[in-house]
Amino acid sequence: LPLEICFYALWPWLRKSVFLYAPATLASMAVALAAAAGQIHTHSWSYALFPGTFHIFVIGSLLYRRRAEPLILTGWTLYCVMLSYLATQAGTWHRPHIQEVVLGSAAAPLLIVFLRNLPRPNWDEFFGRLSYPVFLNHFSVLWVTRYVWPDLSPWMTTLVVICISLPFAYLTYSLIVKPLDGFRR
Repeated sequence: LPLEICFYALWPWLRKSVFLYAPATLASMAVALAAAAGQIHTHSWSYALFPGTFHIFVIGSLLYRRRAEPLILTGWTLYCVMLSYLATQAGTWHRPHIQEVVLGSAAAPLLIVFLRNLPRPNWDEFFGRLSYPVFLNHFSVLWVTRYVWPDLSPWMTTLVVICISLPFAYLTYSLIVKPLDGFRR
């Protein structure tokens, strides 16, 4: 959540010029590479802090808007290969969040390119709007579920959290997100 807040707070100013977002993107990629190489703490700098993930938001935004797509995909693929290579050579591949960041970084751009051209049915739009409120609510629901039913299996806990998070997400969307979106516009 703090990462998204930082991105959405800074991106309107940074995207105005390639001379602003390009250096910030390259610096963010350098931070992630340093984490993969084991030079800095992976969770603090590469996963949970804005400098280590800003580039992922930028690449997704540029791909969604179809700017320099072949160049971006080629460069991004090389970058992901470098991340993987550094992580395996430095012995950091099994450190927290390295695999998630590398594999997610490799898959996400391809999914964006593929999915952006598909028609969007109503159910897709509906669940897309609920995704952020689910993200916001699921932590609290998970904590309460584990407190109330501490002996539930991981699969049952997941099922309970999903079933409880969706109605809460709908309420959050209806009462908070939708009015804020209207105010923002």
